[in-house]
Order: sequence, then C-alpha cells, then structure tokens
Amino acid sequence: MEAFRMPSQEWLRKRAESDGQKIFEKIAQEITNPIKRNECCLVLDFGKKVYNFLSVFVVFLSRREETINFNVRPFMFMPTFEQKTTERIVEYIVEGGERMGLTREDVLKMSVVGDGAANIRKLGDYFKSYTLCSCHSLQKAAERVLDPLEECLINFSSTEISHLEEVNSLVDECSDLATTLRRNRIHHKLPKLPVAYCQTRWMTFVNCCQDIIDLFPQIEMIDNARVDRLREKIRPKLPQLITAVQILKLFEIPLKIFEKTEMRIHEVGPWLFKLQKTFQDKHEQGKKFHNYTLEVVAKSAKVSIDHYIKKTISPPHLLASILCPGMRNLSWFPPDYKKMALELIERGIQNIDVDEPDLTNNENDDPARELYDEPPPTPTCHLELQDYRTSVFTPLDTSIPPIQFWNKHKNRFPRLSKLAARVYCLVASESICERSFSALNRIFRNDRQCLDPELVEILMVSFLYLNSMK
Repeated sequence: MEAFRMPSQEWLRKRAESDGQKIFEKIAQEITNPIKRNECCLVLDFGKKVYNFLSVFVVFLSRREETINFNVRPFMFMPTFEQKTTERIVEYIVEGGERMGLTREDVLKMSVVGDGAANIRKLGDYFKSYTLCSCHSLQKAAERVLDPLEECLINFSSTEISHLEEVNSLVDECSDLATTLRRNRIHHKLPKLPVAYCQTRWMTFVNCCQDIIDLFPQIEMIDNARVDRLREKIRPKLPQLITAVQILKLFEIPLKIFEKTEMRIHEVGPWLFKLQKTFQDKHEQGKKFHNYTLEVVAKSAKVSIDHYIKKTISPPHLLASILCPGMRNLSWFPPDYKKMALELIERGIQNIDVDEPDLTNNENDDPARELYDEPPPTPTCHLELQDYRTSVFTPLDTSIPPIQFWNKHKNRFPRLSKLAARVYCLVASESICERSFSALNRIFRNDRQCLDPELVEILMVSFLYLNSMK
C-alpha cells in the first residue's frame, strides 16, 4: 500500500491564495453596483496580535428585483508595520480595493465609519464622508461620568468634583473587594462570584459594582481581615454606590443595541437625546429630594452626554432619523437639532436626480390605454417632501426597517428613497471589526506564529466571508 503523503506547505499556500482571490473577486462583484449608487460604506478599526492589523468591512445595500438587503462583507485584514498616519491608512485601503479590481476613485467614493481616533477621523478629508462610531462614543460618555474630561470640569463646583472623586474611589474599592473574593473563592461560599473589573471593558465596571451590592449581605458573613477592611470602607457609602450604579446602568440598553451590526443609525440621535433628557430629569429629582449623589452624578452624566452628542451627531444621523417614517416628527430632538435635520433633508433632496418613468412600452398594443388619464408627472422636490411629512402611513409602514419602507414606496418618493439608501448603508458601530480580531485567534494561533502576515490576511478574509460573520 502506497504511503499517504501530506500536501506540501507550498501547495497549501498556493491553494489558499487561489481560493482567496476567488473570494475577493466575488466580493468585488457584489459591491460594484452599490458603489456606483453611493450605497456602500467602509467600517474599520485597528487591533494587535503580534502585528498591528487593519480590519476593514464593507457594508452595502443589494437589490434583487423588488427586494433590498443589508449586507456585510470583509474588505481587507491587512498587517501594518509603519506609523498609522491618515495618509498611510488611505493608501492601505486603496491598495485593498485595487486587489479587488476597484479603482482609486471607486474606493474613495465610499463613506467611512470609525472609532474617533485622530488618524481615522481625518479620513473624511479623503473619502466621501466620515461618521463616528456611536457605540464607541456612548461608551466614552459613560466612562467619563465619574471622571469628567478636563474640558468639562468648568461645569462643576469644587464640591461637586470632590464628590465625584469620592464615588469614583468607591468603585476602585469595589474592584479590590471583587478581586479579593475571586482569589479566595475556595474559602468563601458565595452564590456567585462578582465580575472582575477591567478598565478596558466598561460594562465590567457596572457589573462589578452591581454584584458587590447584590452580594453584600453574604459578604458581611465572611470572616477575613482584608475582606473586613474593604467591606467597612464600602458599607457607609453603599447608598451612594447604589445611586451611581442606577444612573450608569441607563447607558446599558443603547450600548447593547449599538453593538449589533444592524441598520440602527436612525436610532442614534433619539437614544442620545433621550438619555440627555433622562439625566436632566434625574438631576432635578436629586435637587428636589435632597439626594446629593443623585444630583451630582446625574449632572455629570448630562454634561458627558452633551459633550459626546456634539462629537457624535452628524448629518447622516440626522437624515437617518427624519427619513425613518416612525421618527419623522423628531419627538426626542431638541429644537436646534430638529431645525438642522429639516435643513439637511431640504438640501439633500435638491441634489438627487431622478429619471422620468418610461411609459411608452407596450402602450400602443393596448387599445384601452386611451381611456385612462395621463399619468401624473414626477413630483417636485417640495411636493415630495411635503407628501412624506404629512402623509398618514399604516402601522406596518412605520414598524418595518426604514430601508424596506423606502424600497416599497420608491415610485411615490423617488428622490427621498435614493437619499435614504445612501444614509442607511451606514452602521452605528465598528464592533464587527472587534469581533474579527477575536476570530483571528482561531487562525493565528501560538503554533502558527510563522505564518506570513499576507497569508494571514487571505485566510482571515476567506474565513470571515465563508462564515458570513456579522
């Protein structure tokens, strides 16, 4: 019997490169038309595992017959070795597009979504537009509630700053207590272990404090010198901790929503403005009932969300909200932002060209055609916008995804439907890139450290494409 022979390393590499190129070509075929229609955007982020990698995904709307779908595909997963300047990032992305057969102009016609780093933010000078990742911005706003940015300190008195520092130090004590309990878990019979606080993961801070609050009755039964010392530090301040955690947990629901790679950009503005109003109401409630911790922490949350609203809310967010049939009245929007949204949609609709419908086909073959009225002309920009803003839509129309609404009513609203497609191809989060770095561990393992970075990219893009990672 002939001995079994494993394929050589060179054969495997050539096969991976060949199959990878076919996948790149498939992705290029899928995104060519969306790029021409301005219904395509790039989502990017940097991560590190031995090398620095630039992870880029392309988000686009695909149209087949009468259906329209929201799609995500890997665009590139490139190792980077030089300083991450804006100009280099542009060239990396253009190079990735050229490998798919796209021209430089095709690549730069797309919009970009990123995390707000200075080098990524400046991509808006080269690409069609730049939109800040809303999930990242909201997380930063939450992190700065108990530790305000230096530029925001002007909004607080010295007494308020001292109180925020006191509450912030209380969080550190909860973290120390959680660490102690986890290290000595064999000796303490707790119903569950508190979450370990990691500074790079914001939700662990809230969950850690909440677990300490929930477990406090059981913690009081533990006989341990270090636990006793930490517990007695926290005990008199427990009401302050409970109040602070209640405020901070208000960030949790929108954060979880924005982490999903879905069509959520129309919800960004309403969520942020709702939080803004909620924190203002909590601040007033604290003043009314003489709850100083509630008053100060809610005020700090309001100041933080105000700061990040200015950084986050951009024209695409405003357009996405007003183009959502269930949000077109902009009920949660302050007057100045509502005015901005109206001005944007009025200007945006003026820049959309529409073709007159071709009604000549088969008309002469129908002898009854002359019995019908002449079809109405395409409405003017003003009439189309007025029709949208004043019409009464069915509950189904206001509950389906906005892009499905516009696809359904594209003949009635020819300009607005095109404008909506350009907006709803954007996403609110770059979390898809973060998940790709987790997937990298499956390929770039400790026993595969000798893989060439270029081969890692081919394997990663192939893996992400074949597994339809979202």
